[in-house]
Amino acid sequence: EPVNASKAGTKLKAPLTAELFRLYDEYEMEGPYSCEINGSPTNCWRIKASGIVNVEPVTDGTITYTPIEGGGEIISTENLDNGKYQAAFKTGNTPAINIIEAEGKAGITVPEVFYDPFTNKAATEDYPEETLPERTILLKSGQEVLFDRDTKQPIITGSQKEIYTVYGVDILIDTPLSAVLIDNMDELGYGHSINDLNVSYTIEPDGYSATTAYVDLIEEDIPVNRIPSEPAGTGSATYAEGYQYNLDKKYEVQVILNPGTGTEIQSDKEELMIAEMRVVNADSDETEELRYSNGTNDKKRYRIELNIGRLFGTISCEDITAEISTRQQDGNYATAPGPEYPGNYVNLVFEESGIISKRCISKNVDINVGDRYSFILTNLSKDAIGSVTDETAPLYGGIGNKFRIKFSGTLNGADRDLPIEPVGVIVIGIDGLRQDVLYPDKMDGNDFENVNDPSGNIYYVDASTLDGLGQILVGDPTDSATQQYIMLPKVTSIFPSITLASWASIFTGKMPVETGILGNEFFARDINFSVPARFNNPTGIISFSSGAFKGFDVFPKPWGLYSDDFFIPYQFNWNSELDPVHSDPNNPIDPVRSAQNDCRILETDTIFEKITGSQCNANNQGMPEVRRYFKENGGDPVVVANSHYARGVYWLTWDTPWPGSSANMMDDASWDKLDDYLNGKYEDFFGRRNDVPFSALTVWYLPGLDHEAHGKGMSVYRDYFVNTTDMYINEVVDKLKELDEFDNKIFIITADHGHTAMPTDMTYKDTDWLGMQVDRPADTSCKLKLEFGDPETPDTSAQMAELENNNLHIWELGNLFTQFPSPIEGIELKVLAPVEIADEVSGATADINEANIISALNGPMAHIYIKGTNWQDNPDPEILKLVIKRLYGVLKDGSNATGTLRKIINDHFSNLSVSIDKILLRRELKGVYEVVTGVTEDASGNPIIDTELLDTLDSTDYINPVERIKGMNHSDRSGDIVLIMKDDMGDINQRFSTGVSCKSWHGGLNKSDSYVPFIVAYPGGNKYELNVITQKVCIDNLCEGNWKAKNLITEIIKKQYSGQ
Repeated sequence: EPVNASKAGTKLKAPLTAELFRLYDEYEMEGPYSCEINGSPTNCWRIKASGIVNVEPVTDGTITYTPIEGGGEIISTENLDNGKYQAAFKTGNTPAINIIEAEGKAGITVPEVFYDPFTNKAATEDYPEETLPERTILLKSGQEVLFDRDTKQPIITGSQKEIYTVYGVDILIDTPLSAVLIDNMDELGYGHSINDLNVSYTIEPDGYSATTAYVDLIEEDIPVNRIPSEPAGTGSATYAEGYQYNLDKKYEVQVILNPGTGTEIQSDKEELMIAEMRVVNADSDETEELRYSNGTNDKKRYRIELNIGRLFGTISCEDITAEISTRQQDGNYATAPGPEYPGNYVNLVFEESGIISKRCISKNVDINVGDRYSFILTNLSKDAIGSVTDETAPLYGGIGNKFRIKFSGTLNGADRDLPIEPVGVIVIGIDGLRQDVLYPDKMDGNDFENVNDPSGNIYYVDASTLDGLGQILVGDPTDSATQQYIMLPKVTSIFPSITLASWASIFTGKMPVETGILGNEFFARDINFSVPARFNNPTGIISFSSGAFKGFDVFPKPWGLYSDDFFIPYQFNWNSELDPVHSDPNNPIDPVRSAQNDCRILETDTIFEKITGSQCNANNQGMPEVRRYFKENGGDPVVVANSHYARGVYWLTWDTPWPGSSANMMDDASWDKLDDYLNGKYEDFFGRRNDVPFSALTVWYLPGLDHEAHGKGMSVYRDYFVNTTDMYINEVVDKLKELDEFDNKIFIITADHGHTAMPTDMTYKDTDWLGMQVDRPADTSCKLKLEFGDPETPDTSAQMAELENNNLHIWELGNLFTQFPSPIEGIELKVLAPVEIADEVSGATADINEANIISALNGPMAHIYIKGTNWQDNPDPEILKLVIKRLYGVLKDGSNATGTLRKIINDHFSNLSVSIDKILLRRELKGVYEVVTGVTEDASGNPIIDTELLDTLDSTDYINPVERIKGMNHSDRSGDIVLIMKDDMGDINQRFSTGVSCKSWHGGLNKSDSYVPFIVAYPGGNKYELNVITQKVCIDNLCEGNWKAKNLITEIIKKQYSGQ
C-alpha cells in the first residue's frame, strides 16, 4: 500500500503489506538439430517459449522493512505462509512523511538458461541437452538470473525495493481558542453566542491531504455539531454568532480526518471558555446600543458583567482583563481630537461580585482617582465633563464608530462589537433670519459677517445670551476656539431668495432649474391643471398669495378645515392611528396631496426621500441601512414639523382650528404639534423615556419671524427673534434635555433668505366723511388685495393706497398695458390677472387663452412670461420687445421721460418710474439670459433691445448673481423676462417690490436678502467631529449656498448608519 497515514507517534492501524512471488515462463525444447559446439558438430536443442508466464508464491522467503525518513520504526514483521508478508509500523513522534523501503529474499530453483551477450537476453539456441539442468539461487526482489554458457556462473541482474510512504500526521488547533460569550440566557443555562467561534488548525506535514476533514463541537464528551473543513494544509470552521451553548456544560472542539476509515486521525481536544456577558447601566438594565452622555445620567453609565458558570472555582475573575474601545467601521481605532479629550480606549479588570449569583464585574483602575466601576461614552472634552470622571471612566466615541470589547487573560480572544447610537440631526429652519442676526462683525479679530448693513449691525444678538440658542451655540461668538459649532460664512440663498423656492433647494440640494420651484409665484408651462382647484386659477399658475393670484396658502373657510389643497393641512392628532381624518398609521398626512409636494410641481426628490425612499421615483429606494434600523427598532426615520416640504417624512402639521395671521400663532402651532409628538412618541404612560429611537433627521420650521417682519417691519424684528423665536427654541431644548436627547444631536440652523426693510412712511391724500383732506398711509398690509372698495369711504378708491407705495401690484402692471397699448395692429397686450382685476383694467384678462403676458410677482423680483404661438412655445419676439420697451421706458428709465409719456408716468406710475434695477431677457425657452442695457428704435419705430451677456452682470450690490441666475433658468418655469427691482441697501426709499406691499421684503440679490446663516452645532460634542463632516461638503468651510444643507445631512447620516 503506497500511501497511508496515522497520527504522529502512533502505530499505523493497517500493517505494511507485501507479497513475494516467482515469475517464470513455460517453455519446451525443440530438436535435435545439427549444430556446432566448440568447433565440433553435434546435436542441439532450442528453447521455445509458450508465451505463458507462471506466477508462484514464495512462501519461505523474507522481507526486510527499513525506515529511511521520518523517524518511524518497524515494530514487528510476519510471514503469513502464503507468499504474503506484513510489518507493523509506528510513525515518528514528529509530524513528517515517513519513507520505508521493503526488500524480499528467497532461494529460487531455476533452469540453467544461458545469457546471450549479443542480445542481453536469454539465449534460445544451441543447448546440448534436451532437458535443462536446475539450479537453486538466492535472489532478492526484482532480480533475474541467467547463466554464463562457458563458466556456468549465475549472472544476476535487476533489483526492486518497494517504497512505502506513510504520513505521520498531527493536527494542531490554534490556541488559545477564542472564548465564547453568550447572552439571553434562559433558566436552563442556555444562551446564544454573541461572537463567532473561529476554530483554525494546521495539518502537518505539508503535502498530506486527507479524504475528508471535520471540526467537531463536543458537549459533555458527545459531539453535537460537525462542520466540514479543509482536508489539507490550514483549515478553519466557524460556529457563527447565535449558536446555543449552556453555561454549565463543558465544551471542547476537535478536528477529525477521514472519520470512520482505517486512517482516521483525531486532534487533541481543546476546551472552550464559555461566559455570559452583559453591558448594563447603573440600574442593571442591559443595553444593546451605547449612548452618548456627559456622565450625569445613570442610565448612560455602563459596566460589563460576566457570568462564567461552571468555570467559577476553575478560573478567577481577576484572571480576566479587557479593553473597551471605539473603532471605525474598518476596525481601526477611532481618533480623539487631542489630549484634552478622553482617549479612544479604556482598560478594564474584573473582580468577583455577588453571593448567590456570582458575577465578574468590570472596573477601571486609575492611579489618580482609584477604582471606577462604570464608564461613559462621550464626545465632550475632559473639562466639559468635569469631576464626573472621578467616578466613571470616559471613553471618546466620535461619530459613525462602533464600540468594541476585547477580552484578554482567561477569556482571551473573545471580542464583541456593539453599535453606538447614531447622532440625530435636528434642522431648525427659521424663515427670514438674516445672517447678521447671529454672525458677529468680527471673529478671531477678522471681519466676519457679510451683510454689512449701512445702518450698522442693529439686528445682531450675542447667541451666548439667548436662553434657547445659547444652549445650542456653546462658546464665545467672536472666538472660534471656544465654540462647539461652525458658522459657515458667505452662504447665500438661491435666486429668487424667497420662501418656497429656497426651502425647496435646501431640502433637495438642487437649484431651482432642477427643483422646478421658481418662486412663491411662477407659471409652469408644463403643467395643465389649476392650483389650487378651489380658486380656479389659470392652469399652470403656482401661487403663494403674495404675487398676482390667490394661492394654496390661503386658509380654507372653517368648514373647509380639512381641505386637501391647503399647503400645510390640518392634523387632528400627531398619531395617525388616533386621527379620524388621516388613518394611515405609516403616513399621518400624505404630503403629495399638497401643491408644493406634488410630484409634478416639485420635480426633484427631497433629502427625506433620499433617506426613506422616493414617493415619485421608484428607482430611489432610500438608504436601506436607515430604513432597516428603524424597522427593527421602531421610530420614524424622518420627522418634519410644520414645514412646506415633506415628501418621504412623518409629517407633523397643526391642530389650531381657527385662522389667523399672527406670527406668534404660527410658531406656537409649530411647537405645539412637535411637543405633542415628542411627548407621545418618546415617553411611556408614566412620562418616562421609552426605548423608541429618536429620528435620524428632525426638521422644525419656525415661520413667525418672517411673517412678523413682513407685517410689522424690521423695527420689531430683533425683538421678536429674541423674545419669541428663541423662546420656542428654548422649549425644544428643554424638552430634548428632559428626554435626554440633547447631547446626542447635531443641530443645523439655517434660513431660506434674509430680509430688507421697505419704506413704511409713505402716505396719500384722501377725503374723509366730512369732506376734509387727510393723509392716509400707503398700503403696506402685505396682503393681496383684489377688491378696492374702501368700506369706510366707499367713494374713495383705495387704489391710491397702492399707487403711493413702492410696490408694483398686478393691477398696476395691467394698467401699464392699458396706458401704453400695442402700436402693432393685431397685437393687443393683455396680462393675465385675477378676474377682479381684469374686470377693472382693460390691459388685463382673466382668460389665459386671451392673455399674451403672464406675471409672477415675487417681491424684489418678478418673472414675466410671453406667449408664442401657444404657451408652450418660444415667446413671440415682437411681443417680447414691446413688453421690454414698456417696462424699460416706464419703470426703469421713467424719470428721463418727457412730454406725454412723462405725464402718464406721473399720473399713474410716479412712485415706480425708477423702480427696476435690471431687466433680464431670454429669447428662447432653452436660451440663456441676457442683461438689457437699453431700448432704442429703428427708422420705422420698431424697438431694438440692446443687451450684454449675463456674465457681465457685476454689481457690488449683487451677491454671486451670475451663478444664481443660471441656477434659476428653468426652460418651462422661469420668466422670459426677469425684473430685478431696486433694493438699495443704503436708501430705504430706493427699495421697490412687486406683488403685495410689505413693510419688509426679500427675494432679491442684495446682501440682506441673500446672505443667510448656516450653522452646524454639536453642543453635546465638539467642533472636531463637525469639521470632519463639513470639510467633505464645504471645503475649507466654504459653502456657496444653503442648499448644501442636503449634502451635509446626507454625509452625517451615511457616516453613521452605514455600519449599523
